[in-house]
Amino acid sequence: MTLQTVTRVDPTNKRVVFTDDQSTEHELFYDDLVLAPGGQPKRLPIEGANLSNVYTLRNFQDAQAIRDACVEGQRAVIIGTSFISMELVNAIGKRKLQSIDVIGIEEVPFGPVLGKEIGRGLMQVCYLPKNHLCACTE
Repeated sequence: MTLQTVTRVDPTNKRVVFTDDQSTEHELFYDDLVLAPGGQPKRLPIEGANLSNVYTLRNFQDAQAIRDACVEGQRAVIIGTSFISMELVNAIGKRKLQSIDVIGIEEVPFGPVLGKEIGRGLMQVCYLPKNHLCACTE
C-alpha cells in the first residue's frame, strides 16, 4: 500500500487504523506489528552542508552519487554511526580510498542499541586498518 497515513494503533485489539489518499478511513488487524516508518536524512545545520561533495543517503540516486564520488585515492568522512552509516562504511571500504573517517556521538557504533561489546565487534568487521572512529560527545 502506498499513500497511506496511519492515524491510530490499537494494540489491545491488534488493529491499525489508516487513511488513504482520499482521506477514507480503513483498518487492518494484525498478529504482529513492526513499526518501520523510514525517515529523512538529517542535514547538518552548518556552513558547507549543501556543497556538491556532501551527500545524504536515502535512495538509489543518493547511493549512485556516493559510489561515483568514492574513487581511488579520495578520503571519505561519514557523520553518524547508524546502521545506514555503518553499511556505507562497509560498502565503500571495498574501494581503494585513502581513508574513511567516521564521526559519531557514541563510543562505539550501536552502543546504546546493541551494547558496547557488540559495537566493538562490529567496528572490527567494518573498519579496515585505514579507517578511524571519532567519538564526539558534544
